[in-house]
Amino acid sequence: MPNDQGRKQGGVKFLGTTSAPFININLSKLGYPGSKSELHVLAQAPGEHRTDSERLYDTSKRQFVVSARLSKAPIGGDTIKGDFTEQDGNSYFLLAHQAMRVALAEGAFEIRKNAKGEVSIATMICIASTVGEARSIFLKATTQFLDHVAYIATCPVYIVSLRIEDVINMHVAIEFFQPYGSSLINETASFLPLPLKPAYALYREGISSNSELYKFLCLYKILDRYFSKLKPALYKAFLRAGADSPKAKDLVPEHQELPQSVRPYVGKSIKSFMDEILTPKFRDVVAHFQKEGESPLVTSDPDNLARYEEILLSSELCARTVIKNYEEAFRVAQAKGVDLTSLTA
Repeated sequence: MPNDQGRKQGGVKFLGTTSAPFININLSKLGYPGSKSELHVLAQAPGEHRTDSERLYDTSKRQFVVSARLSKAPIGGDTIKGDFTEQDGNSYFLLAHQAMRVALAEGAFEIRKNAKGEVSIATMICIASTVGEARSIFLKATTQFLDHVAYIATCPVYIVSLRIEDVINMHVAIEFFQPYGSSLINETASFLPLPLKPAYALYREGISSNSELYKFLCLYKILDRYFSKLKPALYKAFLRAGADSPKAKDLVPEHQELPQSVRPYVGKSIKSFMDEILTPKFRDVVAHFQKEGESPLVTSDPDNLARYEEILLSSELCARTVIKNYEEAFRVAQAKGVDLTSLTA
């Protein structure tokens, strides 16, 4: 693990050191649940005089070994496994030989099988300047191959773990989804305003999805429906009853992990954030509302996925904000005796 030097550079946060092949990390030290992140491990070898920053942020051209663990289904849990082998993965695809080389215009890689004969791991050796570049080179080749094989076999396949080894710097980056923590529920969970039924369903569908793009669409639909239907209908119910409606603060919330591209909108109207950013730059693109002659979005392309990963946290926080605001306004309406029978799901 990184030592004291350069711990905060580039957004990398120091978590600890270990001499064992594992380390226990408190969930509170990790990021927002469900978001994609990286764990960086630096071997502390005798005679190594370079600083952690020099090794972490080296931009020279060098060799990387990138490996992806494949799975028949998305995998959750609270363990981040970086030392996976072909015996840890699985898929519905069978391989006659132990390994097969796949050569595409984007690069060549090898797939290997587990003891059951299932393709379970993909590995590429490439030359790159950074961990991010190595990841992109690998994914541009492997994802299009997996897209094609999934079509041929009529079977899904998931990349559930990604390991990027910087050989010269003895640096390993492990891509993972932030684990979810346990949460105590009580009687308040039975408060279910009927108009929010689709929003709750979309939220669960979104956070359960393994697709960044589909998760975004679910969250966007919550926001769109809130501003186009739910909020106006509830406001009209207050008006008919002659009661004052609460002034909901539909503002983009702050969070320490929000990227810089979103920060200018923190504290500003969620509706403006939708109209200026989410709708034209993300929703219309993923929904294939392109100009005539343009190609549709390649949903497995790593560059496209990276764009949506950057907007997911703000989209989820905004969706949770409008749901919470509606719940509170609904409770106020009930307390004031406002007739809510006209409000539907």
